Amino acid sequence: WSLNYTKNAILRDFQISSIITLNSGRPFNLLAGSDLNMDGDSGDGDRPFFQGVSLPRNAGITGGFANVDVRLSRTVKLGETYEFQGFIEAFNLFNRVNISEIGRIFPADAQGNFQLPARDGDRFIATPDRFRNAFAPRQFQFGFRLVF
Repeated sequence: WSLNYTKNAILRDFQISSIITLNSGRPFNLLAGSDLNMDGDSGDGDRPFFQGVSLPRNAGITGGFANVDVRLSRTVKLGETYEFQGFIEAFNLFNRVNISEIGRIFPADAQGNFQLPARDGDRFIATPDRFRNAFAPRQFQFGFRLVF
């Protein structure tokens, strides 16, 4: 959005731009961490049982993703052939925690019961105790450019 149309000299030559990203939660596999069907594989690929049946693929869902990046720049003309551009950028402006990795292994206890997370409909919701990593927090960047 260019502010060149304004008559206010302070706002003239500014530009504001933004990237807004909104995503719903992503599906993930819940894993048992052991070889439940005794087929000799490493065990990480077997899914836990729920109500006597092996969970289907992608039975879990992570939280949503929301991010706002903003850039404010100003261009100042220096004569006819030179321009000076200064800018400020903010990434993850509202400092929202967006989870990038979760713990997917839900082993059985001594009685053979799996401690699965709560469900919402037919999907298991990733709980905070399973969060392993997050995308970058709020960051600011300042810069300039000389155009000739």
